[in-house]
Amino acid sequence: MADKTTSQVANELGIGRKTILAYISRHPELVPAKRLSPSKDYLWTDEEIEAFRNRSFGKSGRPKKQ
Repeated sequence: MADKTTSQVANELGIGRKTILAYISRHPELVPAKRLSPSKDYLWTDEEIEAFRNRSFGKSGRPKKQ
């Protein structure tokens, strides 16, 4: 299948484009290999989308007091 832009991936996953960009800025192992030249937008393969979909979210926030 053809590569997809970050906006298309966001629509497919039901999350915002900025959410994807923020997450991959913190997790460089999930950054797609290809980028569009003038816009610098990422091009995602099916494998990269699947890796992002299967990421594990850690519990964020402050720890609870005991």
